[in-house]
Amino acid sequence: MNMQGLLALLISAAMSCGAMADTTSVPADVDAALIGSATQTMEVEDAAAAPDTADSAGTADTSDAADTQSAGDALDAADTSDVLDTAGAADASDAADTSDALDTAGAADAPDTAAAVAAPSATGLDEAATGVSEARGYSRLFTDNPVPDVAQRCLGSVVGVINLVSSFDFDSREVTDEEYGYGSGVVIDNEGHIVTNAHVVQGADKLRILLDDDTELDAELVGLDSDTDLAVLYVEGLELEPVEIGDSSALRVGDLLIAIGNPGGYYGTVSVGVVSALERDIETFARPMDIIQTDAAMSPGISGGALLNADGELVGIPTLGVMLYEGLNFAIPSNTMREVVDELITYGKVRKPGMGIYYQVQDGPDEPLRSCLPAGLLVVEVGLDTPAEAAGMRVGDVIYEINGTRIKSARELTLATQDCEAGDVISVRVYRHSYQERPVDENFIDMDVTLEYIE
Repeated sequence: MNMQGLLALLISAAMSCGAMADTTSVPADVDAALIGSATQTMEVEDAAAAPDTADSAGTADTSDAADTQSAGDALDAADTSDVLDTAGAADASDAADTSDALDTAGAADAPDTAAAVAAPSATGLDEAATGVSEARGYSRLFTDNPVPDVAQRCLGSVVGVINLVSSFDFDSREVTDEEYGYGSGVVIDNEGHIVTNAHVVQGADKLRILLDDDTELDAELVGLDSDTDLAVLYVEGLELEPVEIGDSSALRVGDLLIAIGNPGGYYGTVSVGVVSALERDIETFARPMDIIQTDAAMSPGISGGALLNADGELVGIPTLGVMLYEGLNFAIPSNTMREVVDELITYGKVRKPGMGIYYQVQDGPDEPLRSCLPAGLLVVEVGLDTPAEAAGMRVGDVIYEINGTRIKSARELTLATQDCEAGDVISVRVYRHSYQERPVDENFIDMDVTLEYIE
């Protein structure tokens, strides 16, 4: 073959290759179908992230199938003809449609499943919460708060008590009444009786009560008992709703308490606390009582007010707060108050069976010495026609024991005789000092004393 023939053959071959390349090129519409298929595949894979594991797996598998089918169809189209390309595009479109359908189904299932997981039964949660709260005893306090209702019902039954002292003004030549102290009081019946603390009214020349509308009314002292720090006032024509008196022995540690009074002169102040302890023995009181301890705020001025339970019943009279320790406050139980108030209203005082003597606390050694009296109660006066006089007690005797119990203070004397009734006989040992030269043990004298109510 000559050079010209070879050159013609090469040119012919090149032209044939160019025509084949044009024939096998992928049309623009096929490229668009393949791109759409890939996009749908990505959407399916994104949907696979939904919480429904089964739907996710199914979607992923279908997406893979769509990918494989579309890619296979595209390759077949590239290797064959435009007819096959069109078929491949249709298959890819079908796969995309299938992918869309699965994507939609998976997406529909996923939120339902997620909602089921994320939102448990509200009823079940409520029941569980209620069970826990009732078990802890807080359900009433936090779901049915009784404090507002109790306050609204009882605020009008608590009054202010003003202690007035009269003084003579030399400039004006007039007698003026000055406020010496103030406290609180609580209405206990429809007859005009008000209970307060004895220390609120002691030393007063005049007494007044303050109502919620700033009205002041004159009050009369019916009687007081320093041993229990209780007093009763009377106001004529008083038309205030009395509180209901509850049973303080039914209180339990942790019970809700509501205190109402006038601390600092701020009328109708309400504070809330719990029963911190019961049956506290506070030596401040001459008479031993089962004092209520509470953390309900009791600032000066609330003394004599109302301490109420969750039902709005009076269960205590606020009386004492330890300023050094926050939340350490005390109240006289309502059961004790009821006994004392009945005595004060009936007799003007609390009748106590006694021996008919006046005494003072004698400090000294526990046992007598020749030159020193023992610790005890030194008799400074013996009343005429009294049980002590009948038993032979004298001024200068030191009460040493009662019924075998050592006595060194007035409180111990009260403890030894608090359960006694008029007519009961007690055994009293006194120490009577003698200047005679004899053993000190011989100076003890035993005597029986029959207790009586002393006027």
